[in-house]
Amino acid sequence: GHARLAVELLTRADESRAREIALYLDEQNRRRQSLERKIAKQAREMVADRGLAGDARRAIVLASEQWHPGVVGIVAARLVEEFHRPAILIALENGQGQGSGRSIRNFHMFEALAACGEHLQAFGGHAMAGGLRIEASRIEPFAEAFVDYANRRLTAADLQPKLHLDAVALLLELSLETATQLLGLGPFGLGNPRPRLQVEAVELAGEPRCVGRNQEHLQFTVRQNGCVVKAIAFGQARRAPMLRDQRRCDLAFEPLLNTFRGQTSVELRVLDIRPCRAGAASAAG
Repeated sequence: GHARLAVELLTRADESRAREIALYLDEQNRRRQSLERKIAKQAREMVADRGLAGDARRAIVLASEQWHPGVVGIVAARLVEEFHRPAILIALENGQGQGSGRSIRNFHMFEALAACGEHLQAFGGHAMAGGLRIEASRIEPFAEAFVDYANRRLTAADLQPKLHLDAVALLLELSLETATQLLGLGPFGLGNPRPRLQVEAVELAGEPRCVGRNQEHLQFTVRQNGCVVKAIAFGQARRAPMLRDQRRCDLAFEPLLNTFRGQTSVELRVLDIRPCRAGAASAAG
């Protein structure tokens, strides 16, 4: 499998064989990404066509014979980010379904699957993610039971995305030493989330660029009190016009360390962008 090839790539002394493996794995990864985008597009269309993103249905359950079981978990995570509600995607083949789900705070995925277990052949997971096997004929009653469970346990407020930030900072405070210390608090996970900070009234330094294979990410540079830092906002290319119009903004972000050609610098992994608050613009410069 791919895991064996990855090990061989890292241990192979034969340069030509290593290059062959690297090219093969890169091609497989590109195919997976293409499949992921295709399934995500289909899933979004299903949500829109069936009206599944309203307050009346506080969870999403979708199934298709066109989907690959190895990708549905990644796409479920995308739907959770986009619609901020639990999502389960099921890949169907020969009357059997293999599904993967992702959740939000205040909704325990494993407990939800257990509550609907009469419809499932098998299931497992934890608070934020789960997997299941199901007969195709049981998908509709399972979906209704799962959504009903979510409707009883989630409030409308739970469906509003919230960013929990640790502190407001200045760009000048984000030294290499400080960022290294913050990232040294890892390993990060559900019980120990990455440090999330906010900077206010930063000025756009230069034009933002849309990057990535499908131009879906936003890369830009910000300045505050003479300090200049690079930023990347994954999946937020749609924010480019707002950035160009506002020129100054507030950012919620996670600090990153980026090493390029032997030089390590601090960058911002931007989680959210909002126009600069009134009266705060004077802080940038």
